[in-house]
Parts: sequence; C-alpha cells; structure tokens
Amino acid sequence: MKKEGLSWADAKAKLSKEIKDEKDKVEAKLKADKKEALNELEKLTKAPEFQKALSQYPKKGGGKKRAIKTTLSNDGKRQALPRGKRVSKNGKTYYEYRDNRSDVNSLPAPKGQYRYKGKTPPYLADGGAIDSLKRDMNSKLDIHSEYYAKGGRTISIVNDGVKFDKSKYKAVYGDFDNDGTVNIDDANPLDETKSGQVEQVELRKTFDKLLGVKAELDEIMYDAVETLDEKAPEGADIYARTKTPYSILKKLVEKRMLDPKRGLTDMIGTTIAVDNQKELEQVRDKIDGGLLGKVLDRDDFYKTPNSGYRAYHYIVEYKGVPVEVQLKTKNMKSYTKFLTKHIKMVR
Repeated sequence: MKKEGLSWADAKAKLSKEIKDEKDKVEAKLKADKKEALNELEKLTKAPEFQKALSQYPKKGGGKKRAIKTTLSNDGKRQALPRGKRVSKNGKTYYEYRDNRSDVNSLPAPKGQYRYKGKTPPYLADGGAIDSLKRDMNSKLDIHSEYYAKGGRTISIVNDGVKFDKSKYKAVYGDFDNDGTVNIDDANPLDETKSGQVEQVELRKTFDKLLGVKAELDEIMYDAVETLDEKAPEGADIYARTKTPYSILKKLVEKRMLDPKRGLTDMIGTTIAVDNQKELEQVRDKIDGGLLGKVLDRDDFYKTPNSGYRAYHYIVEYKGVPVEVQLKTKNMKSYTKFLTKHIKMVR
C-alpha cells in the first residue's frame, strides 16, 4: 500500500487477482501434466510388449470368479521344487525362495537335476519345507546355493535362502532377563534385578533399519542377477552376494567411519566369469554402454595387472544402489581362488 500508494481496498483487490492468476497457472499446469501422464499411460498400455504380457493372464467372464488352482488337495499332489530359478508355464522366469513353496532340504545338482537329502521331497500341502529344527548341520553350514539354468550356466549366491530377520539375532532382539528391554540396549541383559539401558540412544531401532537395508539389497541383487543371466554369454557363470548386517557394520567402523569421502560401494558384489577373452570384451562393452546403469567407477587390471591378476572391476549404479561387478575369465577366477587358498595356508 505504502510503496504503490494504494488504498486498503485497492491493495486487497490487486492481491486477490494475483493470487487467482497464480492459482489458475498452477491448475492449468496440473491439468496439462495430468493429460500428458494419461497420454503416456495410454501409449504404454497399447504397446505390443504390454499387450503380450497382459495376454498371459486369463480374462474374467460373465462376472464369475476365476477358479483358484492352488488348493490343499492340489498341493497335496505336488512335491516342492528346490529353491532358485524357476520358469512358469507361460515361460516367465522368476526366483522362488519361500519356505512354503520350496524344498529347503534339496541339494544343488548340475543341469537342472533335482537331488534331495530325504527319501522324497515334501509336498506343498505339508508346507513344502522341512522344519528348521530337523535339518542336519551340514545344510546349515552350506552357505552357497547353486542352480543351473539353460545352457549349463552356474549361478552361485552366497547365503542364498538364508533369512536375515529378527529371529536370527536373538542376542540383539531377545530379552533374556524379561525386563522389557531388548538385550542390545539392556545394560544388564542377564540380571533381572538390575534395570537400565546401555545408552539413551536405542541401538535396536538402528538394527531394525539395518535389516531393512539388507532385505532391500537382496531384492536388488536378485534383480541384477536376473539381468546378468539374460545378457551374459551362454556359457558364462555368475556369482553374487550382499554384505551381511554384521559385515556392513564391521566395514563401516573399520574402513569407512573416519573417511567422509568414501562410501560403502561394495554392499552388493557380483562376478561374471566368461569362457574366453572375446566374450569378456563383449560383456565389457555392454557394461560400459550402460547394461546395468551408470558406471560410477572402473578399474582396468588389463592395463595395470596386479601380480598377474587381470580383470575389469566396475561400480555401477543399479536402481539407485552402487553394485560391484567383477568381469573376468573362468581361468582367472580359478587362478585367484587357487592363490587365495594357498596364501591362507602360508599364513
């Protein structure tokens, strides 16, 4: 009012008009964005790939509900398959790791064969899994799970099928003295006569987030493995792992905590082992071209070999998460495995 010499009524009218004009602009922008989004959605739904995928699912007709094929009686006739890569009837590839859909007592076998430790694999009606208390110690010690896809490819995932949930960390989430404070935050976890927390900050909440991060990393890792399985040469082998909650904490404290410029870029690690140099260079070019996403870092151990070690090491951004990818020949992988084994023996 003072600046432009307006009366209260004129200033109020002018401000009301400016607000209305701004509101009209925002609504027009939202309307345009909505229209553009609907157009993009329409293009997507009309795309041949979408229509082909949609055709795999039966349409409902006459208002009748589709019959559910998975029933107790049907499952009573179906034996559980081993964990790992599956191919559905419509040809879709997926990974199955649920205890009630898998025979967790199964053994890895080459060329898609199915071996199991018991007399017969369990039926789905019985849960499709062997009670964890009844599994022998050997299965608990075996942290590598391998399965073989078409063409004889080996996919090996460390801690495959192991659940990193609260039940695995009783020393953290348990309450040994039943005082209402979980062990990790209890100053005296074994003495019911004493109460009090270690610190005011509850570490349990941080560990909750850590388990959540681990679960997300596992999901991304399996997705990355599936992408590599589709794009890698037929005879190439694939290896993968995600860091465990304890190993994440260990590395954060010992190697990263005092260096703010460095982050944990190897939370997910994968290795592609190919048959020959030609295939290696083909996969190298694909990764350089964005096969898994933006290349954040690249080490060429062909230009600068490390004690005879030759490979390509990448850090790529896959779905927003840094993933380590090591690309080498099978001979080089065997060589490094041999060296590692003998160095440990010497030590």
